[in-house]
Amino acid sequence: MTLEIAKTFRCHRCGNCCRWPGDVRVDEREIARIAALLGMSPETFIARHTRLTHDRKGLTLLENADGSCRFLHADNSCALQEVKPQQCAGFPTRRAPGYEHLCPGLNDRLREKLSSQGGHDFQQPPVAGPGRD
Repeated sequence: MTLEIAKTFRCHRCGNCCRWPGDVRVDEREIARIAALLGMSPETFIARHTRLTHDRKGLTLLENADGSCRFLHADNSCALQEVKPQQCAGFPTRRAPGYEHLCPGLNDRLREKLSSQGGHDFQQPPVAGPGRD
C-alpha cells in the first residue's frame, strides 16, 4: 500500500497535513538540523519548540492551540522545508486515521481503498487521539 500511495500521491500544498493535531516526533539529528536552520543551539530549540511525547519516549514539536504546526506559514509553506522532520517528509506514507478525507493529493480510487481499510497503517504506534504520528 505504501508504494501505491507514493506512486499516486500529488501534493496540492493545501497544508491540511500540517494542521492535523498530534505528535511530530523529532530525533537528535533532526533537532540539530532544525536548530542550525533557525540559528540557535539545539538546547535552545528544544526549550522553545519541543515537549516530551505522550508516551515519554522522545520529543515532539510544539503545536499551535488549534493543532497546527508552528512552522506552517499562512501560504501553507513550511519554514522547515529544507530540514523538515522525516515524519513530515514521509507524508502521506506516515499518516493517521481520517487523513484520507482531508488530503486532496490522494486520487479517488486510493482514497476509497484507504477509507475501506480504516485509512491507516502506522509505522509507529499512535498517541491518544488522532495525530500526525
